[in-house]
Amino acid sequence: VNVQKMSLHMKIWLVVLNFKSSLFSIYLCFVVHFFQKSELFLNAAGQIVKNWD
Repeated sequence: VNVQKMSLHMKIWLVVLNFKSSLFSIYLCFVVHFFQKSELFLNAAGQIVKNWD
């Protein structure tokens, strides 16, 4: 029974780890995407400021 409990615990832990890592990868993709967008936005803002000068 102990071994079964251990293996079940390990399975649950692995599932949790997989879930966390997938969440983390989604978060990373979102952050990268956001930074690319903000970089484009900053470049556009820089162009507008240059044009104003």
